[in-house]
Amino acid sequence: MSQDLILAATSLDPIERADAIRALGRQRRAEGVQALLLALATADAATAELAVDALARIGPPAEIPVRQALAQDVDEVVRGRLQDALTRLTQNTERS
Repeated sequence: MSQDLILAATSLDPIERADAIRALGRQRRAEGVQALLLALATADAATAELAVDALARIGPPAEIPVRQALAQDVDEVVRGRLQDALTRLTQNTERS
């Protein structure tokens, strides 16, 4: 089940991809973080926003991979999305 969601999160079908990204976030699937990071780098802004939300929902297990991606990525748009995810992650951690 989880592996299917991870694969679907990188699908070329935008509906399948969006559904899988939402499910990974709802289920707080830490093993899906890398797929979400790939989805976040997509040119599709709506998909990227879903990935940011899913990463924030996953919480602390997503923080280090997001920080690592932020340190490596040079694309301004992707860096902005990663920074948004990190901000939301740290805000959620502070509220807990």
